[in-house]
Formats: sequence, structure tokens, C-alpha cells
Amino acid sequence: MEKLFSALHEPEEYTAFLSTSTTVVTASSQAAVEVKASGAKVIFLLLKNQKPLYPVVLLQAFGIEVINGFDIHVLDAALKKENPKATKTLQAFSADSLLNKL
Repeated sequence: MEKLFSALHEPEEYTAFLSTSTTVVTASSQAAVEVKASGAKVIFLLLKNQKPLYPVVLLQAFGIEVINGFDIHVLDAALKKENPKATKTLQAFSADSLLNKL
């Protein structure tokens, strides 16, 4: 992967990285949703034998580009095109109202 991308980020760095990124390529559906919530363009790589945490149709509904497998030409095309339009929006959630009821 390091031959293809200028930067690779370790899982421990994800929180800070996700909140400041404008474009992210990931094979983690959780990371894809988190970074999409921050407004970035997201490309999710659905790798062979992978069962993502969230259904692919939901990721696509949030405007996350999904690529089956790792095809450098398809990825390059996805990086060059505009962000897909979302049919669903991600809503911020605060647990404060639930905690106040406890």
C-alpha cells in the first residue's frame, strides 16, 4: 500500500486523522462512516472475504463510494470523480440526553 499512497495511518492515529481529512480510502466501514460524518470524500474498499460492519447499500446511501476489491485503475477513477450524492444524511448523536435520564 505504501507504494500507492503518500501516507498510511495506523489505527491509533485514526481519531485525529479522520476529523481533519478531506479524502480517505479505507477498508474499514466504521472509519468510512466516521470520516463521512466529518464531511470528507470517502472511498471504501470492499476486500475479498470481508464482511463489513455496515451493509454496503447503507454506505452508498451515505454517499460513500464502494469499490469491490483493490483495482488501482478503478480506485484512481474514483479519486478523480466528484463525491457521490448521499440519499441519507448522518446525524450527530449525543448521549447526554440518555445519560441525564439515568
